[in-house]
Amino acid sequence: MYDGQENDPRFAERGQIVVDLPGLDHFIIKKYVYSPEHVNIGLAWPTYIAAQSRGKSFLDMGTGTGIAAIYVAQHGEPTRVVATDISPLAVDNCKTNAEQYALKEPFFSVREGNVFSGVGKDEKFDILFWNFPWNAPDQDIEEILKQHDMPITPEKVMQLRAGLDKQYEALRRFIREGRDHLNPQGEILLGASEMVRHDIIRGEAAKYGYAIEIADEKEMVVDTIGNMKLKVILYRLTPQ
Repeated sequence: MYDGQENDPRFAERGQIVVDLPGLDHFIIKKYVYSPEHVNIGLAWPTYIAAQSRGKSFLDMGTGTGIAAIYVAQHGEPTRVVATDISPLAVDNCKTNAEQYALKEPFFSVREGNVFSGVGKDEKFDILFWNFPWNAPDQDIEEILKQHDMPITPEKVMQLRAGLDKQYEALRRFIREGRDHLNPQGEILLGASEMVRHDIIRGEAAKYGYAIEIADEKEMVVDTIGNMKLKVILYRLTPQ
Protein backbone atom coordinates (compact mmCIF):
# COMPACT_ATOMS: atom_id res chain seq x y z
CA MET A 1 0.00 0.00 0.00
CA TYR A 2 2.76 2.46 0.93
CA ASP A 3 5.77 1.40 -1.14
CA GLY A 4 3.76 0.44 -4.19
CA GLN A 5 4.20 -0.50 -7.81
CA GLU A 6 5.53 2.92 -8.83
CA ASN A 7 9.02 1.56 -8.16
CA ASP A 8 8.55 -1.07 -10.86
CA PRO A 9 11.26 -0.38 -13.48
CA ARG A 10 8.71 -0.95 -16.25
CA PHE A 11 7.31 2.52 -15.51
CA ALA A 12 10.66 4.21 -16.13
CA GLU A 13 10.34 4.74 -19.88
CA ARG A 14 6.74 5.94 -20.37
CA GLY A 15 5.27 6.23 -16.88
CA GLN A 16 2.77 3.48 -17.64
CA ILE A 17 2.52 -0.23 -18.37
CA VAL A 18 0.06 -2.32 -20.37
CA VAL A 19 -1.37 -5.59 -19.04
CA ASP A 20 -3.98 -8.10 -20.14
CA LEU A 21 -6.75 -8.51 -17.57
CA PRO A 22 -9.76 -10.85 -17.67
CA GLY A 23 -12.07 -9.34 -20.27
CA LEU A 24 -9.87 -6.24 -20.68
CA ASP A 25 -6.92 -6.73 -23.02
CA HIS A 26 -4.16 -4.13 -23.29
CA PHE A 27 -5.31 -2.33 -20.15
CA ILE A 28 -3.23 0.74 -19.28
CA ILE A 29 -1.91 1.32 -15.75
CA LYS A 30 -0.17 4.59 -14.99
CA LYS A 31 2.41 5.33 -12.33
CA TYR A 32 0.99 6.27 -8.92
CA VAL A 33 -2.38 4.64 -9.67
CA TYR A 34 -3.03 1.36 -7.87
CA SER A 35 -2.44 -1.58 -10.18
CA PRO A 36 -4.32 -4.90 -10.15
CA GLU A 37 -0.89 -6.48 -10.36
CA HIS A 38 -0.30 -5.04 -6.90
CA VAL A 39 -3.76 -4.51 -5.37
CA ASN A 40 -5.75 -7.32 -6.97
CA ILE A 41 -9.08 -6.50 -5.29
CA GLY A 42 -10.06 -4.44 -8.33
CA LEU A 43 -10.76 -7.72 -10.12
CA ALA A 44 -13.03 -9.15 -7.41
CA TRP A 45 -16.45 -7.78 -8.39
CA PRO A 46 -16.68 -6.44 -11.98
CA THR A 47 -18.06 -9.73 -13.34
CA TYR A 48 -20.73 -9.87 -10.62
CA ILE A 49 -21.77 -6.24 -11.15
CA ALA A 50 -21.85 -6.56 -14.94
CA ALA A 51 -24.36 -9.40 -14.58
CA GLN A 52 -26.60 -7.13 -12.47
CA SER A 53 -26.30 -4.05 -14.67
CA ARG A 54 -28.80 -4.67 -17.46
CA GLY A 55 -30.95 -1.59 -17.93
CA LYS A 56 -29.37 0.15 -14.93
CA SER A 57 -27.20 3.20 -14.32
CA PHE A 58 -23.91 2.58 -12.53
CA LEU A 59 -21.61 4.79 -10.44
CA ASP A 60 -18.11 3.47 -9.76
CA MET A 61 -16.68 5.42 -6.82
CA GLY A 62 -12.89 5.43 -6.45
CA THR A 63 -12.48 4.01 -9.94
CA GLY A 64 -8.65 4.06 -10.03
CA THR A 65 -7.54 2.73 -13.39
CA GLY A 66 -11.22 2.26 -14.29
CA ILE A 67 -11.37 -1.53 -14.06
CA ALA A 68 -14.90 -1.93 -12.68
CA ALA A 69 -16.47 0.91 -14.67
CA ILE A 70 -14.94 -0.15 -17.98
CA TYR A 71 -15.62 -3.85 -17.45
CA VAL A 72 -19.30 -3.17 -16.67
CA ALA A 73 -19.58 -0.85 -19.68
CA GLN A 74 -17.98 -3.47 -21.95
CA HIS A 75 -19.56 -6.65 -20.65
CA GLY A 76 -22.77 -5.60 -18.90
CA GLU A 77 -25.77 -3.79 -20.32
CA PRO A 78 -25.95 -0.56 -18.29
CA THR A 79 -27.81 2.51 -19.47
CA ARG A 80 -24.88 4.72 -18.43
CA VAL A 81 -21.70 4.57 -16.38
CA VAL A 82 -20.06 7.29 -14.27
CA ALA A 83 -16.57 6.75 -12.82
CA THR A 84 -15.13 9.08 -10.18
CA ASP A 85 -11.92 9.32 -8.18
CA ILE A 86 -10.36 11.74 -5.72
CA SER A 87 -7.02 11.45 -7.53
CA PRO A 88 -6.54 13.43 -10.77
CA LEU A 89 -3.90 10.85 -11.71
CA ALA A 90 -6.51 8.09 -11.49
CA VAL A 91 -9.05 10.18 -13.41
CA ASP A 92 -6.51 10.61 -16.20
CA ASN A 93 -5.75 6.87 -16.16
CA CYS A 94 -9.44 5.95 -16.40
CA LYS A 95 -9.99 8.44 -19.23
CA THR A 96 -7.07 6.95 -21.14
CA ASN A 97 -8.53 3.47 -20.84
CA ALA A 98 -12.02 4.69 -21.75
CA GLU A 99 -10.66 6.26 -24.92
CA GLN A 100 -8.95 3.10 -26.07
CA TYR A 101 -12.19 1.14 -25.59
CA ALA A 102 -14.17 3.87 -27.41
CA LEU A 103 -16.33 4.66 -24.36
CA LYS A 104 -17.66 8.19 -24.68
CA GLU A 105 -20.06 10.72 -23.21
CA PRO A 106 -22.93 10.66 -22.46
CA PHE A 107 -22.84 6.88 -21.95
CA PHE A 108 -19.50 6.86 -20.10
CA SER A 109 -18.31 9.73 -17.94
CA VAL A 110 -15.12 10.11 -15.87
CA ARG A 111 -14.98 12.80 -13.18
CA GLU A 112 -12.77 13.97 -10.34
CA GLY A 113 -14.40 14.15 -6.93
CA ASN A 114 -14.25 13.27 -3.24
CA VAL A 115 -17.13 10.91 -2.41
CA PHE A 116 -20.19 12.54 -4.04
CA SER A 117 -18.61 15.88 -4.95
CA GLY A 118 -18.07 14.54 -8.47
CA VAL A 119 -21.77 13.99 -9.16
CA GLY A 120 -24.69 16.39 -9.39
CA LYS A 121 -26.73 17.19 -6.30
CA ASP A 122 -29.82 15.58 -7.83
CA GLU A 123 -28.02 12.93 -9.89
CA LYS A 124 -29.21 9.40 -9.12
CA PHE A 125 -28.16 5.85 -10.03
CA ASP A 126 -29.43 2.31 -9.75
CA ILE A 127 -26.10 0.93 -8.49
CA LEU A 128 -23.53 2.77 -6.38
CA PHE A 129 -20.31 0.78 -6.02
CA TRP A 130 -17.18 1.45 -4.02
CA ASN A 131 -14.24 -0.84 -3.34
CA PHE A 132 -13.55 1.46 -0.42
CA PRO A 133 -10.08 1.80 1.20
CA TRP A 134 -9.68 -0.83 3.89
CA ASN A 135 -6.84 1.00 5.60
CA ALA A 136 -8.20 3.56 8.08
CA PRO A 137 -5.19 5.00 9.93
CA ASP A 138 -5.30 7.68 12.60
CA GLN A 139 -2.32 9.60 11.18
CA ASP A 140 -2.21 12.08 8.35
CA ILE A 141 -0.62 10.95 5.08
CA GLU A 142 2.54 13.00 5.57
CA GLU A 143 3.07 11.38 8.97
CA ILE A 144 2.65 7.92 7.44
CA LEU A 145 5.23 8.64 4.74
CA LYS A 146 7.71 9.89 7.34
CA GLN A 147 7.07 6.78 9.44
CA HIS A 148 7.95 4.59 6.44
CA ASP A 149 10.98 6.74 5.50
CA MET A 150 9.46 7.61 2.15
CA PRO A 151 9.76 10.91 0.27
CA ILE A 152 6.78 13.23 0.54
CA THR A 153 5.95 14.04 -3.07
CA PRO A 154 2.66 15.38 -4.49
CA GLU A 155 2.22 12.17 -6.53
CA LYS A 156 2.72 9.86 -3.55
CA VAL A 157 0.48 11.95 -1.30
CA MET A 158 -2.26 11.82 -3.94
CA GLN A 159 -1.88 8.04 -4.31
CA LEU A 160 -2.23 7.48 -0.58
CA ARG A 161 -5.07 9.97 -0.36
CA ALA A 162 -6.95 7.72 -2.76
CA GLY A 163 -5.96 4.52 -0.96
CA LEU A 164 -6.43 5.46 2.70
CA ASP A 165 -9.52 6.60 4.61
CA LYS A 166 -8.67 8.19 7.94
CA GLN A 167 -10.96 6.64 10.58
CA TYR A 168 -13.40 5.66 7.78
CA GLU A 169 -14.53 9.27 7.38
CA ALA A 170 -15.21 8.91 3.65
CA LEU A 171 -16.95 5.55 4.07
CA ARG A 172 -19.28 7.01 6.67
CA ARG A 173 -20.09 9.88 4.33
CA PHE A 174 -20.68 7.50 1.40
CA ILE A 175 -23.23 5.50 3.39
CA ARG A 176 -24.85 8.62 4.85
CA GLU A 177 -25.26 10.45 1.54
CA GLY A 178 -25.66 7.43 -0.73
CA ARG A 179 -29.43 7.13 -0.39
CA ASP A 180 -29.78 10.67 -1.82
CA HIS A 181 -28.19 9.43 -5.05
CA LEU A 182 -30.19 6.21 -5.46
CA ASN A 183 -33.14 5.66 -7.74
CA PRO A 184 -36.14 3.76 -6.33
CA GLN A 185 -35.06 0.12 -5.81
CA GLY A 186 -31.45 1.26 -6.12
CA GLU A 187 -28.64 -0.34 -4.12
CA ILE A 188 -25.20 0.33 -2.72
CA LEU A 189 -22.51 -2.31 -3.22
CA LEU A 190 -19.47 -2.12 -0.92
CA GLY A 191 -16.36 -4.19 -1.59
CA ALA A 192 -14.74 -5.18 1.71
CA SER A 193 -12.48 -7.84 3.22
CA GLU A 194 -12.21 -9.73 6.47
CA MET A 195 -9.74 -7.04 7.63
CA VAL A 196 -12.20 -4.12 7.73
CA ARG A 197 -14.35 -2.85 10.61
CA HIS A 198 -17.57 -4.68 9.78
CA ASP A 199 -19.17 -3.24 12.90
CA ILE A 200 -18.78 0.25 11.43
CA ILE A 201 -20.36 -0.78 8.11
CA ARG A 202 -23.31 -2.43 9.82
CA GLY A 203 -23.63 0.35 12.37
CA GLU A 204 -23.68 3.11 9.75
CA ALA A 205 -26.14 1.11 7.62
CA ALA A 206 -28.52 0.77 10.57
CA LYS A 207 -28.07 4.42 11.54
CA TYR A 208 -29.14 5.66 8.12
CA GLY A 209 -31.93 3.18 7.49
CA TYR A 210 -30.49 0.54 5.18
CA ALA A 211 -31.09 -3.18 5.08
CA ILE A 212 -27.70 -4.88 4.73
CA GLU A 213 -26.78 -8.31 3.41
CA ILE A 214 -23.81 -10.11 1.88
CA ALA A 215 -24.30 -10.14 -1.87
CA ASP A 216 -21.22 -12.27 -2.61
CA GLU A 217 -18.01 -13.48 -0.98
CA LYS A 218 -14.91 -15.40 -2.00
CA GLU A 219 -11.28 -16.01 -1.14
CA MET A 220 -8.65 -14.49 -3.40
CA VAL A 221 -5.10 -13.19 -3.50
CA VAL A 222 -5.59 -9.46 -2.87
CA ASP A 223 -1.91 -8.43 -3.03
CA THR A 224 -0.04 -10.26 -5.77
CA ILE A 225 3.31 -8.81 -4.67
CA GLY A 226 2.95 -9.97 -1.07
CA ASN A 227 0.86 -13.00 -2.10
CA MET A 228 -1.72 -12.08 0.56
CA LYS A 229 -4.88 -14.19 0.43
CA LEU A 230 -8.05 -12.99 2.16
CA LYS A 231 -11.78 -13.49 2.21
CA VAL A 232 -13.39 -10.61 0.33
CA ILE A 233 -17.00 -9.61 0.84
CA LEU A 234 -19.46 -7.63 -1.24
CA TYR A 235 -22.10 -5.94 0.91
CA ARG A 236 -25.47 -4.86 -0.48
CA LEU A 237 -27.20 -1.91 1.22
CA THR A 238 -30.78 -1.02 0.29
CA PRO A 239 -32.74 1.91 1.77
CA GLN A 240 -35.75 0.98 3.87
